[in-house]
Amino acid sequence: EAAVALAGSWPSVSGAGIRGSACAPSARARQRASSARLARAAQATALIARLRSVHAEHGVHGLDLDVSPGRVLLAIGASGAGKSSLLKLLAFGQPASAAEFDVSALDRPLRILDGSMLKDSPPAVSARDAAAFGGGWEQTVSPSARTDKWKAHCCAYVCSQAPGSQRLLLLDEALDTMPRPLRIRFAVDLRSAARSAGFSVVSATHCLAGDVSWMQQAADDVLILEEGKVQQLLHLDSPKDVEALRQYAALRCRFGSANP
Repeated sequence: EAAVALAGSWPSVSGAGIRGSACAPSARARQRASSARLARAAQATALIARLRSVHAEHGVHGLDLDVSPGRVLLAIGASGAGKSSLLKLLAFGQPASAAEFDVSALDRPLRILDGSMLKDSPPAVSARDAAAFGGGWEQTVSPSARTDKWKAHCCAYVCSQAPGSQRLLLLDEALDTMPRPLRIRFAVDLRSAARSAGFSVVSATHCLAGDVSWMQQAADDVLILEEGKVQQLLHLDSPKDVEALRQYAALRCRFGSANP
């Protein structure tokens, strides 16, 4: 989204003890608005991936998606909705057709981390790498603990990506392997690490249940997929979007297609 300049100028009215226009914003308000526009413009020019009208042979149809640095995106939907297909497309796939498919900032092919990682011994994570990921990412329980195994694998893989490239972590149902308290702890730490270290996360999950409040702590955005198409892209800093997510989760639970 490009920055949009304010149209026109704010007049200054003087006389009869009045200074400035009654409708003119304060200098602080103008500064905040300007900062917000610049932030959006910077985010748009620093996209990790930009997909428009993307069609793939398996599982993705007419996909529009932007992946921004330092943000966590949860991809949700029933089995067969296209979550894993989205990860594969970002990791190493090529669309059958697309208006735009810009993943040039990524060091592809990427690896998708899934539940099979738990069978492997976690890689050693240097104190320097753990510190770079921010507070809460250091192993704090035991190297054999499930969340700490995931943390070690994630940290090692992100740090292994080519210097100078935008870093993207792809997780396929990683959260589904954890009970809810551990899932929340891991997801919150991961979001904090992404913001601190500037990498991005796209995580596919079946975990919904009626209470979706944990997602507000764990992610910035939620992508709802159905039959390979984007049904909704929800921004979790919007109360309206959070309510839409609750309604979707309740519907999925009613039909028995959501994990706790």
